[in-house]
Amino acid sequence: MRRIVLWFYTPMVLMAAMLRIAQAQEIKDVRASFDGEKVIITYDLAFDDPTQKFKIALYSSHNNYERPLSLLLGDQGDNVVPGERNRVIWDTKSALPPDFDSDLTIKVKATKIIAVVNEASAMRLSMKPFDKSVVKKGKTLEVKWVGGRPDEKINIELFKDNVIQQKITQTENKNSYAWTVSKKNATGKNYVVRISKADNPTEVSNSQFFQIKPRTPFIVKVLPVLAIGGVIYFLSGSKSGEDGGTTPTVDDLPGPVKPN
Repeated sequence: MRRIVLWFYTPMVLMAAMLRIAQAQEIKDVRASFDGEKVIITYDLAFDDPTQKFKIALYSSHNNYERPLSLLLGDQGDNVVPGERNRVIWDTKSALPPDFDSDLTIKVKATKIIAVVNEASAMRLSMKPFDKSVVKKGKTLEVKWVGGRPDEKINIELFKDNVIQQKITQTENKNSYAWTVSKKNATGKNYVVRISKADNPTEVSNSQFFQIKPRTPFIVKVLPVLAIGGVIYFLSGSKSGEDGGTTPTVDDLPGPVKPN
């Protein structure tokens, strides 16, 4: 009868091993069960960026961890994203000798996948107008970027605390767009403008953080000036008109009314 005793690294030991590959990820809560033919492994993969992809490989002591396990199904191989209760099924009936009867230690290894970007087509935002930390509602700002292909479309979006607030536009790659800050945007901090390629939205460039503030209202104070002008005209004295009449002087004004 086939007997397999499964052993796994504890989370802390496994984490220490993985930190030599990519310091921010953590594999934890590794569990397994064996039904006589298949080993079912579950694990949690924690990482700050939920869109970051990893290559997950499993190794076993039956071949001294010389090569990754094959005949696997589930959350393994390339393009595995962070999450809880990731699940891998290993077909031990087909992978191990029929007379295998021994303890078995399995290692789970995560390697961060770093996308290779063609520098000629890579995009990045220019600093202006986001070299200032405050922008005001109703203002029109010129969003500038460099890179990208002339024939591709560009998404421009507004984020706050990594949550999308507004899809500003999708535009031709002219390396510039006039953006009017909507009056509907909430005032606050931690805003960024993000540009991305429409056909590859994972390739992004973010501005620095900025704050949105209300626009200062413009008040014209003209009433006091008009009042003073009226008084000056009224007290300007007598002047002959074209018909020989005169305008009233201060002496012609009625005196104060005496109270009853």
